[in-house]
Amino acid sequence: MPTVACPDCATTNRVPETRLNDNPRCGRCGTALFQGAPVVLTANNFERHATAELPLLVDFWAAWCGPCKVMAPQFDAASRMLEPRFRLGKMDTEAEADIASRFGIRGIPTMILFKAGKEIARTSGVMSAADIVRWASAQAGRAGKLPYRGTSRAAFAARIAARFRANGARQCGESRGR
Repeated sequence: MPTVACPDCATTNRVPETRLNDNPRCGRCGTALFQGAPVVLTANNFERHATAELPLLVDFWAAWCGPCKVMAPQFDAASRMLEPRFRLGKMDTEAEADIASRFGIRGIPTMILFKAGKEIARTSGVMSAADIVRWASAQAGRAGKLPYRGTSRAAFAARIAARFRANGARQCGESRGR
């Protein structure tokens, strides 16, 4: 039974998967959990939405950014197509600079897909609504199938480096042996 944060009060609600399409309402405030529009994310509600079990797709943007303005209606349209399988949210990087810095946002617009508090994937640049839907659906399908699952990232990186060396490839900083 996935958890979903309320778009108004950020209360975590448990909703059976079979009822996600039945216009579920928040148990605390009675607001519809899915409104067909992205949730405005702030420092106050971000953690509740990001740690919910329903995948959260966040658009990191800024008001002065031209490409962000172009993508805004596309992201809105994608939210109508992706809900209730995903929660979509918008994070203003100017207003919430600490969160943007925490996730290493260097260019905008950047989208990050979270599930149960973990970053699953990210992409930068303007996308159409259809491309956003395709990308998010493909990335959500990868969740839990990451290549380093069950091992540390360092062990995974060492395995990849060993494969490169076995094939005669050099890593950055290795000389050609001249």
